[in-house]
Amino acid sequence: MLRIERRSLPLEFSPEEASRAILGAVRKSFTPYITSVRNDYWSRLDMSVSEEPPSFVSDPDEHRRLFGDIPRISGGDLFLSKTKDILYYKVPKDQGIVEAGYVGKEKTDEFELFCQTIKEAVSSRKSDVDWTPLVSVSRNIDLLDERSEHLTPTREQFLAALELEKELAHRVMGKISRSESVFLSSLGGEQEQEAIQKLLAGLEKIGLITKDYVVLCRLKGQQIMRVGSRSYIDEASQKMGFKCPHCGKSPLEENIDELLITTEFGRTVMAHNYWMPVRAIAALTSLGISGAEIWVDRATSPGASTLFFKLNHELCLVQLTNQKFELKDAYLVGANIAAYSIHAAILVSTQKISHLMRSFLVESNSGCSIHFIEEFSNLENNIETIFRARQQEEIITIINDFNSLTPVNVQELIVNRILPPREGKLREASPAADKPAVRTGKGKARTTPEDKARAQQSETSSPEQDSSEGVAQEGVEVGS
Repeated sequence: MLRIERRSLPLEFSPEEASRAILGAVRKSFTPYITSVRNDYWSRLDMSVSEEPPSFVSDPDEHRRLFGDIPRISGGDLFLSKTKDILYYKVPKDQGIVEAGYVGKEKTDEFELFCQTIKEAVSSRKSDVDWTPLVSVSRNIDLLDERSEHLTPTREQFLAALELEKELAHRVMGKISRSESVFLSSLGGEQEQEAIQKLLAGLEKIGLITKDYVVLCRLKGQQIMRVGSRSYIDEASQKMGFKCPHCGKSPLEENIDELLITTEFGRTVMAHNYWMPVRAIAALTSLGISGAEIWVDRATSPGASTLFFKLNHELCLVQLTNQKFELKDAYLVGANIAAYSIHAAILVSTQKISHLMRSFLVESNSGCSIHFIEEFSNLENNIETIFRARQQEEIITIINDFNSLTPVNVQELIVNRILPPREGKLREASPAADKPAVRTGKGKARTTPEDKARAQQSETSSPEQDSSEGVAQEGVEVGS
């Protein structure tokens, strides 16, 4: 996943002055993308290159009517780092700050140099202002160190969790661990026996279970032999002549079953579903989240665990359970969201979460983004999909403000090129000037009081003025 860092710095003077000062300082070490492209547009339109966009209409209401909303920022630009990541700054018009940020794979020293250059451009030497995160993590994060723990799973535990993420695996292993040992014949029906046999081989290989072979008397149903290998039964029957003490039959003629036993390692992994937070930690760390920024609370409820982790200065939550999600679980999630100002919560369950429960969780936690995953398989991809969508939204939010600074929407540039403002004075908004002629009948314009006033003024004007006004009036009629 991408790293997104956003900082803010208080300004000591106006946004317009700050924008000019920052661009002048930053462009000495970094190439501004928007400014470079905009200058290229202007030069191709034979316009003089300027540091600021041209202003055709000075009145805000008139500008909005012609060209859309007025930009929310006084200035800003995008920059590519040496590693092709994005650096940016922007100066909102009404917040008294400059925002700087980084979007990329791994933060580098370039971003620190970028922020330092901006700070030096807009702060006096005696100033003690400094950068702060634009999005602050909950102040209650210190409580996590008291109430939660940092887990450091072993490689063997990670491998076990990967095996147990399969629905059949954690169901079968759960049954074995609850009874310490079970007979193979008691696990599943005949249709599942082939899959179960294959599964048990995998569980035994990674050390979660061991197995013995047990011979049971067909007549009495009592155990007459228990060995660690099937070959011992063959040897006892054929070479040693062992017979059942109850019915006198050879062990090969009796019922032979496999006894599955949970190992010490298996008990550790299955205790309170320890494998679930291990599996989630494996998924999060594979996505670039440090284990030092993952807190685990396994005391939430029996068989459930809650993981808290930081993602780009946001505190997020993953709730894990292998039981039916009930109202008490929803209240617990809501309490954690409120206590720690959680920005996003992911609920991972081995069982389906009802639509009613989903609606309740979403509606009762409106300030938090709630997501649901109903399987542990492919957990990395499922979590990444959720956070890629969140990061896309955040990037769009960041970049949206730059639309007003780019030449993609060229209406104002074209108007300014072919119908420039009068020299020395910008066109002022005037309701009368913008009011179209009122037409009656077929193509005839009805004379308004404003028209009469202009006509009287025209009669007293000089010949040059008559000619100029005539051209202007003709232009309006042609464009109508």
